Amino acid sequence: GERGQCNAVEDRQYTVFRGCSPMTIKEMGADGYSFQTWGEGDSMRFAVVSMVHPTSSSDKGNKKEEQVWFITTSDPKISSESDASVRKKLLMKKFQNWHDPIGRLIESTPPDDILMERALAHRHSVGPVFNVAEIALHELELNERRNKRKKYGFEHLDIGEKNRALKESPNLGPALFFVGDANMTVDPVLAQGLTMAMEGGHALSKSVERCCFKAASSPLYRSTNLNVAHSDEDEEIIPLNFDPYQLRDELRYQHKKLGARLLCLLRATELVQTMGQPHSALSGFIFKGVMRPAMRLTPDFLKKPIFDYVLKYSLGLTGETVETVKDEHSVSEIGTNR
Repeated sequence: GERGQCNAVEDRQYTVFRGCSPMTIKEMGADGYSFQTWGEGDSMRFAVVSMVHPTSSSDKGNKKEEQVWFITTSDPKISSESDASVRKKLLMKKFQNWHDPIGRLIESTPPDDILMERALAHRHSVGPVFNVAEIALHELELNERRNKRKKYGFEHLDIGEKNRALKESPNLGPALFFVGDANMTVDPVLAQGLTMAMEGGHALSKSVERCCFKAASSPLYRSTNLNVAHSDEDEEIIPLNFDPYQLRDELRYQHKKLGARLLCLLRATELVQTMGQPHSALSGFIFKGVMRPAMRLTPDFLKKPIFDYVLKYSLGLTGETVETVKDEHSVSEIGTNR
């Protein structure tokens, strides 16, 4: 599955430095555009995105402009320096010959506000499959359990049996749902780590909202007595404000959806990384000696659709959509009549 292809975390052999420059968009120049610049060696990259946000939650009319940037480099002299001021000077020296406004953005950022972290990230890690017999046996067991549930149904089970069936189901989503770096870490090649964190938070919010709305509005749901929890201490019935079975469906759906999204991003990241900073002689010859000269000669009207497609693919906006919650392999097959 998607997660099986993107569950390996590795040290990417460079360090990431992040900062927020107080410069305004006008002061930065560059026509207000976000940009990313790559170097030839030491895994050197620089990227910046303009951010405009309210200065406080109570005063949304007063806006503040900041330039959010990151730098990557594998230079051990910089990453081993513990003094923030000295580290900033080393960064400025390392990137002193890079184009404007990179130097000014680094210089305008206070040293203590420049964060440093080692690049540990998931990668697209598809390898050969050798345990075919084990996989076949696992699939056989899953099919037997699905057929058993279909044969005996779900609506005839009492609440305890339903809970056991849910726990034993091989197709459930997680009981816990992680977002942000707790769920995945992404190499900042395409600068989508924060985007994925916001997507995960929004997806979780909408899933909980739908489950609470169903519990509050569905007479069928209220009549099934599924919206209760049993307390072992005093045996009183405690009403719940959400449908626990739909919540598991929702979490599984979001888990699959974010897994597919992450896989697209990791594939695109590996492609762009190899094209921009090849690490082998063969890939260096192909991309530096052949691809780059060819791209320089290619007109923009031909290059733009290619670049746009790669970006859309990294966002998970191409190809087949992720299976819905009502897919026959989802947990909803157990609770069709609940």
